[in-house]
Amino acid sequence: MASNIQYPSTPIDVLISRVQEKIERRQPIRLKLSGGGRLSIEQHVPFLCVYSEPAHGVSALRRWVTGELSVMILPAEPELQEWYKPLLRAIVEAQSKRFGAFFLLQLCLAMAPEEAAISTELVDEYKEVAAVVSHSLKGLKESPSPYFRVHSSSQILKTPIAETLVKRLAQLRLMKKEADVETVATRRWSLLGLSSQELRSLSCTSISVELEHPYVAGAHETAQWKELRPFFRGLMRVMKQAFFRFSRNHTPFEPPHYLALGRKAMVKSVRQVDAALARVNRTFEFLLYVTPVNDAVAWSAFQRSRYKKEPTFLYRPLGFEPHLLKRELYNIPVETIDDPTLAHLFLEKQEQLDRQITMLWDRNTPRFLFECLQFYGRVPETLQEEAKLLLNTLPTTTYKGKKIKPQEFVTTARNEIEAYRERWPEFAAEAIVRPDVSGVLVSQGNLLVGDKAEIPVSRVEALLHHEVGTHCLTTANGNKQPLSLLGHGLAGYEGLQEGLAVMAEYLSGGLYAPRLRLLAGRVLAAASVEKGANFIETFQLLAENHHFPKREAFTIAMRVHRGGGFLKDMVYLQGFLGLLRYLQQGGELEPLYVGKMGVSHIPLVRELLWRKVLQRPRLLPFFLEKPDVQERLQAIRNGKTLREMAQELVNESPSS
Repeated sequence: MASNIQYPSTPIDVLISRVQEKIERRQPIRLKLSGGGRLSIEQHVPFLCVYSEPAHGVSALRRWVTGELSVMILPAEPELQEWYKPLLRAIVEAQSKRFGAFFLLQLCLAMAPEEAAISTELVDEYKEVAAVVSHSLKGLKESPSPYFRVHSSSQILKTPIAETLVKRLAQLRLMKKEADVETVATRRWSLLGLSSQELRSLSCTSISVELEHPYVAGAHETAQWKELRPFFRGLMRVMKQAFFRFSRNHTPFEPPHYLALGRKAMVKSVRQVDAALARVNRTFEFLLYVTPVNDAVAWSAFQRSRYKKEPTFLYRPLGFEPHLLKRELYNIPVETIDDPTLAHLFLEKQEQLDRQITMLWDRNTPRFLFECLQFYGRVPETLQEEAKLLLNTLPTTTYKGKKIKPQEFVTTARNEIEAYRERWPEFAAEAIVRPDVSGVLVSQGNLLVGDKAEIPVSRVEALLHHEVGTHCLTTANGNKQPLSLLGHGLAGYEGLQEGLAVMAEYLSGGLYAPRLRLLAGRVLAAASVEKGANFIETFQLLAENHHFPKREAFTIAMRVHRGGGFLKDMVYLQGFLGLLRYLQQGGELEPLYVGKMGVSHIPLVRELLWRKVLQRPRLLPFFLEKPDVQERLQAIRNGKTLREMAQELVNESPSS
């Protein structure tokens, strides 16, 4: 076997000399090592993660380790590992000399003896790996627990660093199973092959973490299994926390947060994938394609039928070939991205675009509703109960006073946009009157207003904060991020985005009873569609059971029945409730304006901000500067509920 090993052509002493020179000059180090290994040190820090490639092939864990700030991936062959030991030792010596101490953390995979047969069958093709692992585990009644062995000297295992590492590893879960952790005291487990005394002379803390689990060991590098991603992300977080604590306690290096210990560079492959996904996203405007272009004509016909005949809605013809666009979408090599956080965001977006293309292809067919259920999920019972309570609590008042025409509203919106542009000239939003738009919406960062829309004067300010101060602003902020998908919207961004927009209405003092009743009505209308109601039944539910004006009941019913059953309208109230919980748990508003993201993305965006991959938002909305906003915000943080807000509106009515 040893005769087949391809040893490096560069002598080890020459390689060591090159690496030492880069360390002295504080230059990044990126080297490919023989046998599939690599050395990547983006920033010189007092720690190094060393990952040993498993003998049975390239594991999915490698992808996650590759995203670390300072990492060395050793090839599987013991002979090559031995060959690279002097290089590893030189790195430890040089960095320990600079920082006064050094932390060497080894991570490797192991398999239990009874499962060793699986590894011999694994092959390089992902689908074959998946089939082998799936077949091998069919007989298991339940998934096994992840098992960690933490190896180090008895002295190091008693230190706070090791004890905290063990404690946090034990908190990791894989497929609802908590990890088991065993500590193993040994004198010579270090990759360097040095005794405890020799390691102390180098001021090196060396800990090895061995992970055993058949699913993990059987997952090929290209595997993106849903169950594995949270586990791997948690494992990398535990490692960063250990590096953070060691650095702050034992060296002059003081990172501001453990999340800052991640790669900062946006490599070429990341930029290319980001641009390619954005290009597909720009090919179609999903919301416009599912919005009828004849709502005014349909309403007139519905009136003439005395509300008994279902209206016919017409839609824009698709401006693309769905199968060709899907081919372009899946030609984007998301699997080549070795930054786990960015790869996760890209993979989600790729899947979202695929589903949206399918939904547009299936407009006005029974399939559309089922695909919409996959996309947005069912209408939660708890959300329906909140909506019913609002409709039973709030008075059936409507907006009183003067209404303004579309062009007048657009003029006001353009003044608002210009005020933002004075603060940031790159704020590129436009406000346009369109004959093919119903109501008011934002598309591609621009405000579109239907030529038949009439807006109550008392609603104008809140609507500007909703549309311009939230949707246009987050689009503009996101477009200027290094990750441009934040301008188009990460997968599943609608709930948080609409919740943030409704929050803008509330904090600015413009969330009145008719608006809150409207959001509640949309939830119950969406639930009726989910349960199989036709247009007439949904209309009657709103107009007769909940006393909405007939024109408003028609519009709500149109919105939830368009395309064949569109459930997005439930996310306004759902997103607002989610945002209330977020703020009451100590969440901050500012990071939410970085771009268009979902609730699940908040920790990922927070990480990317600490890593300086993303920048703080260039603009924040004007309403945050109003004197009474902080008072309302503090009331929310203190636990104010939606029901309490509704109760305040019972005796309050909007007027011009």
